[in-house]
Amino acid sequence: MKAAIYARKSNDDDRSEDNKSITRQVEQAKAYAEAKGWSVAREHIYVDDGISGAEFKDRPGLRDMMGHLGEFDVVVMSELSRLGRDTWRNAVVIDDIRAHDVGVFYYLTDEEERAETPEQRIMVSLKSYASEVERTRTGERTRDTLSRKAALGYSAGGKCYGYRSFPVYGANGERLHSDFNIDDDEAEVIRGVFTMYADGYGYPAIAKTLNGDPRYKEQSQTYFAGTRVLPPVTKRSTGYWPSSSIRAMLHRRRYYGVIEYGRRKNITAGGSAKKRIKGDRIISVNRPDLRIIGTELWNRVQNRLKKVHARYSGHVNVNTHRKSKYLLSGLGQCGMCDGNMVVVGGQRHQHYYYGCSMHNNRGMMACSNNHRERLAILDDAVIGAVERAVLTPEALEYVVDRAVKIMEERRNKAPDRAHQVKQELAKLNIELDRFMTLIASGQAPERILDEIHRREERINDLNAELERLRADVPANFNDPRVLKALRAGARRFRALMYSDIAGAREALHDLIDGRIVFEPIVKAGRKTYALRGQTKVGPLLYNSGTEERT
Repeated sequence: MKAAIYARKSNDDDRSEDNKSITRQVEQAKAYAEAKGWSVAREHIYVDDGISGAEFKDRPGLRDMMGHLGEFDVVVMSELSRLGRDTWRNAVVIDDIRAHDVGVFYYLTDEEERAETPEQRIMVSLKSYASEVERTRTGERTRDTLSRKAALGYSAGGKCYGYRSFPVYGANGERLHSDFNIDDDEAEVIRGVFTMYADGYGYPAIAKTLNGDPRYKEQSQTYFAGTRVLPPVTKRSTGYWPSSSIRAMLHRRRYYGVIEYGRRKNITAGGSAKKRIKGDRIISVNRPDLRIIGTELWNRVQNRLKKVHARYSGHVNVNTHRKSKYLLSGLGQCGMCDGNMVVVGGQRHQHYYYGCSMHNNRGMMACSNNHRERLAILDDAVIGAVERAVLTPEALEYVVDRAVKIMEERRNKAPDRAHQVKQELAKLNIELDRFMTLIASGQAPERILDEIHRREERINDLNAELERLRADVPANFNDPRVLKALRAGARRFRALMYSDIAGAREALHDLIDGRIVFEPIVKAGRKTYALRGQTKVGPLLYNSGTEERT
């Protein structure tokens, strides 16, 4: 038999020696498999190191393992908590594994997780519930410990630009806590940023100066001794300062000697362990010895921040969930740096333009593409390309013909799909019965109603699909009148696109395969863009677009 190994450890995991090390988990799982006479291939060892048991969305190891189910016969792990510490998601994952006829074995107890009968499924949920409770309590204990350290002004974890953390030991050599001290080099950068903002420069100008943009050579010499300053290294770092980091720096009270803890906290939501929300208790401690910015400069900066906020608060739409009103939002990619193409211009400009976000926000060192093209010109070029590439009479006839064939294939396969739908419906109904059993036992967590609601919605969707599967292809679907109506709609395509930009953008997202690349070129002595892109049915743009306009 072929065996796979799954190992997981989080940074705040329990203190069990068997689960503290990924290496140890893999070694013991291998020994267990070999003792059973199972073979373990290297490509079927899946690990997630430093990932919380509440995290199910961003779990590369688990995702890879689930994608290769069927290539092995069993999965070996130390115990159920390695799979995760979530009552319902553990049960779903176990069920998916078992549905592929793959066994689940725990080497610590030498037992198989069958999860076949209702009683066995309930035991999976109960064991996962116990693990979730322990995870929650561990988080509460950790937060309480960090809160007490923060209340004394000590380090509560995390990194902050401008400071270094160091351990503090007691007389007997025992580590007591961590504290901060000022990093002199980074403190000079912070003072330069504050001074530059106080002197009237905005976030993008400061970011470009830090990034060594030659257009800000004088400012670099004045505020940063003429040297390019490297940003802090993070997982998402591009090597260049973004405007958002400058804004965060100017609002950070720690630079004025006020240590804060609890302004934000992580919670588990939707299978993700790291959703940031506003904290319910903020701890503030004065540490004058850690002050980098003096009172006079701090007040100048804060006063300007308030004035700028008051000036724009009536104009800025703070609803971050609103749909963009620009056709190519999220579709354009700079051909030089792969950054996003964004809309620039606005209240102080006569027109709107598409330009590279990296150049616009971080300067020439991040990307030298400084060309901005009128929004209307690029929108027209893309819509025209769609008309030429997709909305041809031949393409429309192909679409109709293909649609008929797809519906016929679905009708022919309906019995098999209907059987699958009925099986999933039966499974969901069993799960609902299990939830009701837990509610009756008084052991169900508060969010069980959400889980029940999700399954009820899925049942409704499956019932609707079952009805669709019973329907035949309309007899008149391939009637010539259908093709005539489609052609009439194609003639109104451009007007329809501009009448509903949000809907048009969604249609383009579905049509475009990847993104549209904007390559800056010079043609007839004028800067413009050559556009490249692919639709999901063939080429969209090959060296065409705005360079046709001179």
